Amino acid sequence: MADDAGLTLARVRRMLAPESTSPELGALAAKSRRLQLLLAVEEGPAPQAAVRPYQSLAAGRIDEATQGEGPDPARTAQVLRLAAASDGASAALIKRAMALPFEQGQDSATVWTGLALATRHGGDTAPWRAATRVVSGGDPERMLAFFDRIAAGKDPLAADRLLDAADPDMRLHAWSAALVLLGEKAPPAWRKAVTRMLFASERPYFKQL
Repeated sequence: MADDAGLTLARVRRMLAPESTSPELGALAAKSRRLQLLLAVEEGPAPQAAVRPYQSLAAGRIDEATQGEGPDPARTAQVLRLAAASDGASAALIKRAMALPFEQGQDSATVWTGLALATRHGGDTAPWRAATRVVSGGDPERMLAFFDRIAAGKDPLAADRLLDAADPDMRLHAWSAALVLLGEKAPPAWRKAVTRMLFASERPYFKQL
């Protein structure tokens, strides 16, 4: 419980003060192992092979982030999936990500953005929809209803009301998927929240408009 609370407070602090760094979030990280790990990836020493791709991706250097094979194949696949869902991803990069075995690089971030990518490019969405039900907590059907309305071109703000009772982290991932689908047509508040409140290893690269 303390772990979740510390991470939630860190997200709120980053929304209000987006330049917040590890020392400033130190008291919260001391009580949250998950927050420690997210900060280590985002702000770790750049020469470390394990964190460099995320830092490149966060800076918008998408091709650099996906060059070569890292020491952890699962992490390499996860970075590739996030990069393919990013603003400015090339058709070749998207093709590489969509050709990955389905189970590679999966987590709560890539499941939702993977569903968005498959929807946008005519891929098989059935396994992605099934995976969202596993990672989405207590009300996956409501989150899928939100996603389906976005994919169908419905009013984003009206669709967002479906998420009023959703887990805050899951709402951010749903917004991230909506950014993949809508691009610059997505509500600016969603772009701001996703880029500030999700950490580098939890989201694609979304440019600031």
